[in-house]
Amino acid sequence: MRRLGLIAGVVAMAAFAACGDDGNTDVLIEPVLDGKSDVTSRVDIKGNMRFGDALAGSFTEDLEFHAYTFAAADGASVVAEITQLGSSRGLDTTLFLYGPNNGSGYGSSALVRDDNDGWGALSKLSAERLEAGSYLLVVGTKDTAGRGDYRIELTCASGECAPKVVVDLATCPADLEYYFEECIADDVFDSQSSPQDAWEYCRDNIDVVDLYETFCNGSADDADFCSVGETVFANEILGVCADQFDAIHVPPTTDLDVIQWPISDEMDDLLLAAYDGCSDYCTVEGFAVKYDTAKFDPTIDEVVNTIIGQLDAPVPYGNDGGERPRADFESELSVLEIRDEMLAEMKTWFSSDTFIVGSASGSAQPWAGVDLYATAWVVVYPDSGIVFVMESSYATE
Repeated sequence: MRRLGLIAGVVAMAAFAACGDDGNTDVLIEPVLDGKSDVTSRVDIKGNMRFGDALAGSFTEDLEFHAYTFAAADGASVVAEITQLGSSRGLDTTLFLYGPNNGSGYGSSALVRDDNDGWGALSKLSAERLEAGSYLLVVGTKDTAGRGDYRIELTCASGECAPKVVVDLATCPADLEYYFEECIADDVFDSQSSPQDAWEYCRDNIDVVDLYETFCNGSADDADFCSVGETVFANEILGVCADQFDAIHVPPTTDLDVIQWPISDEMDDLLLAAYDGCSDYCTVEGFAVKYDTAKFDPTIDEVVNTIIGQLDAPVPYGNDGGERPRADFESELSVLEIRDEMLAEMKTWFSSDTFIVGSASGSAQPWAGVDLYATAWVVVYPDSGIVFVMESSYATE
């Protein structure tokens, strides 16, 4: 945001209306001094406008010029007005249009300017058949010493004024994905629901207005997603991004039936020792289930998705996808300092040393300033249908 600096002098120009001479021979004071500086160096850019927007501002000191950017399609005809509604009584405004932006700025000479073609001493200008590009509306006061509130409105006079924005929906913005993840984590934590149920709740109860305002006041990298406006964002973008999130992060339900299966006391003791040995911000626990190998021959992903659906998870888990190297699971056991003992006991208790490994992981922020990370290791014995699950989590501040 640029702040208007102290202006040493002003350029006086004969006033004329945007669409013809209004008969007023007073001079209008423009923000540019020498005809060489770009107008943006002399104004305070307050934000971006879309057609149909009405924004409020206030003049509180001398030499203020407020600016608003907007994008126009080729051939657009636009109207900008300081409206009586929302503007202080007695305020005498000026209004200027600069552009289009040529890559280095909006220039130093206004395309159109107006003093009082609006209500009373308020300004209103029109511009027809604009080139495609970004433009700058500048609001001032007649003698640059005015005080008071104003409301500026931008409307389209030619049907289609906004440029068609091509939004690449192949990769939805990270901020939007984070919003979904936080909603799932909150519902899992508050309601003790599964990630699938939490996502169904979140998707059915999205506050589009709140999401749009929050999301579109964030990263400039997501400008294309916001410039289309709230209606298009809600009706076209949000659903596509939610579908992508659903496909990538929310495991589908499966028809795989499992029953609880015991683990040995020795395995339980090893998990407890690992839990006791880690920090206050760490947890380790495990259990086993079994499926009927005569009825099912599941892939590792199907088993992992079944397990995710049954976990009372502290985070929204997502399937890491496919078979993991056995060495990764053994490395985790080494970090917990139970590798050799646990592998030996698993071999004895489950009567096999042949297993495949999958995993699911996730993260959440259950409290302000606290990040929680969790992994569920899913160890499948395909010959017997036994599945051993070990969950480990840790938090950082």
